[in-house]
Amino acid sequence: RAVDVLRSEGASLSSSSSSSRKLGFRVNPSNAETEGTIASLNVSTPDSKFGVDLQCHWEELVEAYAESPFLDSVHVHVGSGMGGERQLAAGVRATLDFARAVNDRVPRRIRFVDIGGGLPVNYLGEGSKISFESYAAVLRETCPELFDPEAFEGVFTEFGQSLNAKAGFLASRVEFVKKEPTRRNHLAVVHFGADLCVRQAYGGADHPRRFAVFDHDGKALDDDGAVEGAAAPKKKNWSV
Repeated sequence: RAVDVLRSEGASLSSSSSSSRKLGFRVNPSNAETEGTIASLNVSTPDSKFGVDLQCHWEELVEAYAESPFLDSVHVHVGSGMGGERQLAAGVRATLDFARAVNDRVPRRIRFVDIGGGLPVNYLGEGSKISFESYAAVLRETCPELFDPEAFEGVFTEFGQSLNAKAGFLASRVEFVKKEPTRRNHLAVVHFGADLCVRQAYGGADHPRRFAVFDHDGKALDDDGAVEGAAAPKKKNWSV
């Protein structure tokens, strides 16, 4: 269906004067090598609502690119913080193999590659779980054509949390502290919640956060782990 829609617009797309236009499919590698430690964050599986599965639709996709001059790009995003650099690189490798198959059929058809993001974030400390340098080293080892200017005209990334997660913090007055028999420590009721901490609300065990407690004068308190989680009125609780 997507190919039919794109082909119906082919004339206007091909004649576009915009040199910045890039168009292609998001593909899903869906192989064992891309499985990470948090399955719910893997968006490259055959049943993912994002993208087109490579294994199931390889020939269809190759044919679509071969017959559609306006398709010049391919995109992959394995998952967000669900594994390591090897899992991410495996998804990129599968996508580059697909791009090679297309370009073997029609030289230079795929000229741009978007490898997404997905590096995990160390929310419990100041260091990084995986550095950009180590990920780049793995990509140089497994996907050398990404660094070859003769292979593609452009390579794009979409790093989100790994770039921005520690650029700020959330602060709130504690409305009250609740002690429950099922909890090891206290639950602080605050004024931010699921609208800002979606992953913590629906999957807190896999997405912990650090807490710091201050008194009314702003003096840091040694809570010694006394605050186990936070909750906001009318919003789902989340905890670490």
